[in-house]
Amino acid sequence: MFLDPNKNVIIALEMWGTIIGLVFMVTIVIIGKVNRKMNRRIAGLELIVSTLLLTHAFFMILDGTTVPILVGLLHISIILRMGFCYFAVCEFNAYLWTTIRKDCDRRIYYWVLAVYVINTIEILLLVLSVRYHFYYYLDAQNHLQYGPLFVLSPALAFLSMLIELGIVIWYRSQWEKNGLFLHLFYLIIPIIGGVLEFFFPQFPFVNFFLFVDGIVMFMGTQQSTSRYFEEQQQKLFESQIDILRSQIGPHFLFNCLSTIKYLCKKDPKQASEAVVDLSFFLRTNLDALDRKTCIPFEKELEHTQNYIALEMRRFIDKIHVEYDLQEHTFLLPPLTIQPLVENAIKHGISKKEEGGTIWISSRRIGNQIRVVIRDDGVGFEPAQKKEDGHAHLGMANVQERLKLMCKGHIEVKSKPGKGTEVTVVVPVGGDSNGYISS
Repeated sequence: MFLDPNKNVIIALEMWGTIIGLVFMVTIVIIGKVNRKMNRRIAGLELIVSTLLLTHAFFMILDGTTVPILVGLLHISIILRMGFCYFAVCEFNAYLWTTIRKDCDRRIYYWVLAVYVINTIEILLLVLSVRYHFYYYLDAQNHLQYGPLFVLSPALAFLSMLIELGIVIWYRSQWEKNGLFLHLFYLIIPIIGGVLEFFFPQFPFVNFFLFVDGIVMFMGTQQSTSRYFEEQQQKLFESQIDILRSQIGPHFLFNCLSTIKYLCKKDPKQASEAVVDLSFFLRTNLDALDRKTCIPFEKELEHTQNYIALEMRRFIDKIHVEYDLQEHTFLLPPLTIQPLVENAIKHGISKKEEGGTIWISSRRIGNQIRVVIRDDGVGFEPAQKKEDGHAHLGMANVQERLKLMCKGHIEVKSKPGKGTEVTVVVPVGGDSNGYISS
């Protein structure tokens, strides 16, 4: 059984292919945080191809055995080898459906369903072949022989892949040029392998062509992940630039300098303190440009307090701040709290003649850190906040950077005439960038 050098080479290649495929699968699972559903499908394809190679290797080892218990294992290896070919088609079908279903019309849904129906029929015929020999049977020497309906197996598989090929071409705008090439490659290569194996059944062309497909899909996943992170870094940089421009714009600097000029005559000591606060504020904003990691909450709080001190000198006796800080030891993106406090002053308290109060609190609830910035300003209608003519300074920017840097988010509650409450929610966890440290 092991004296045939060609058989031994194929078995060795399939064993190595199994190991490599499993490594690919584990790698995709690890990086699966990006496009989680799609990567889960690709990881499933890698697992199916690895199992396919392994079961075919066992089939080649067991083919022709005379040991009764091994004959049963031979049947199992044949069913699994052929069955996993059908599963590979179904898993790729599921991958396509995951990709296109948001923009899918009803007709395409029926074509996707047709692929599942065809492969269900294939699996039923394969299982029934153990007794009725539709697809295969074992001869007197326990060697594999093809049954009278075996021609249906490659024909139906070919039909399934043609349907999938049509879906890919129909929705070609869903993918970039490289993505379209990868999907077409994944479908066409096994079809070629199936044709070759039909004429040269002694070599498992389909197995190895599916393995090549697995390599190509893995490389595509790696490229997609790399491109995703590059785009996120670019978004992060652009959001930092945007918030820096909004915070140290000419109006803000003019107001601060006017206040300092006024204090130079009335209270030189306060003017000196205002210059220090402004210098710290500007330096912190400039430092944030080069920072791609989170910072301690206390450092962000210090920056916020510098800003509040500047505004308190401008709006004398109109701004009051109260703190309830129960949690200090955590990280969050720079320029997170300060822009929200700026919103509270600019869009809330400053519009009330008598001024108002800002409450800043922090606490840990379960696996979340929640920082609340609440004011008793004029408030607004949340459903209309994008249409009321105000920029709500930094809100969208903070939301974007929270999402990119620590998977956090913002919750907003507001009522006209009552005030606004903004909650920064940061998950507790650990990361190479040090997103959270509790």
